[in-house]
Amino acid sequence: MKRTSVIDRGIAMMLIAAILAVSCSMPQSGPGAVSSSALISASGRAIEMYLDEVRAFVEEDIAVRGVLDGVDGYEVAERAMGETNGREYLEFVVSASDYSDTDAVLEAASSLVPEEEIDELRVKIDEARTRLFRETEGIMRALTPSQQKEFQQDLTKLVIKSAVLLTAAIVYAFVPDMILWGKVAAAAAVAIAAGIVAASIMAVVEYYRSDRDVGETFENWLENVTTEPFVYWGIASSMMSIGQSLNRGAVVTSIIIGIFALYGIADDVKPMLEKYNFAA
Repeated sequence: MKRTSVIDRGIAMMLIAAILAVSCSMPQSGPGAVSSSALISASGRAIEMYLDEVRAFVEEDIAVRGVLDGVDGYEVAERAMGETNGREYLEFVVSASDYSDTDAVLEAASSLVPEEEIDELRVKIDEARTRLFRETEGIMRALTPSQQKEFQQDLTKLVIKSAVLLTAAIVYAFVPDMILWGKVAAAAAVAIAAGIVAASIMAVVEYYRSDRDVGETFENWLENVTTEPFVYWGIASSMMSIGQSLNRGAVVTSIIIGIFALYGIADDVKPMLEKYNFAA
């Protein structure tokens, strides 16, 4: 896929965030709830970005071909709103698009999956965060206080991105078979999360491919890496979440691999997965 297409998707993500911010001042359908029209608009835009990529996988999952023909992301959102837990699925799509807070993503998923799954997710996310920070303690000691703060922020973002992908995979796995449009929305959330992680991995792949200056100082190297959306030392954390997501079923696996291929990193990700003991 051309890099301009990746950039276009990134711009669309920013527009979704802007729509969601504006929607907070719109009429409410309940205490603290975003209006239905604003929710459909924001989630519809997010679903539309990856609808073509998930269409075939969802139709294969429900064993009904052509049911999504001629339907765009906004129609999916409108029809999902009329299904059981429709609002919750759309809110999760928007939450996955924002990916700024782990608790917010888990809260959005809490009404869509069993409570024990959410509890297990929290444990896994905490383990990933602890492991990531533990493995970078030596590096942290070599940084200035200001660098440490920025580095911690980057590591936290990485954990959140990984958590969103894993949560989206679980949400899709628990969509009841009779919920068609919610299933499409959940599949789009998986694709969105995979795209976010893919963009992160792209930064690492490009860094691996580039020839580093042998005279480059540690400070310059750190600055170059941490200004990208992915931190070099965080590969293990994302690979852990991706590996767990791939175990959630053929559809989720296909969507994630499909998005990785879309971003042109499928071949590069396989050796990374193997390095961290996940079958690619």
